[in-house]
Amino acid sequence: MIQEFYDEHGRLEPGVRRTIQHNSATPKFEIIATLDSLTPERWRVRVTLFGVTVIKLDQAFPSKQAAGAAAEAALQERLVAVFAS
Repeated sequence: MIQEFYDEHGRLEPGVRRTIQHNSATPKFEIIATLDSLTPERWRVRVTLFGVTVIKLDQAFPSKQAAGAAAEAALQERLVAVFAS
């Protein structure tokens, strides 16, 4: 008698592939702006992934929007460099 094995997706046999669900399936980048001073208004910014800083811009920005735009551009540049190589 041949024994067959199954999981929640069907029959198991050599060569079968299954997608593993995990918490890293949807990486979440966060752009965090920190106000350094009010007069003049100065913002610093960093980008985090899984709570770890992956990009930190040393420049101070005159608005939260400018800081966010710079961080987004830096993130796009880094991702293109990583995946284009």
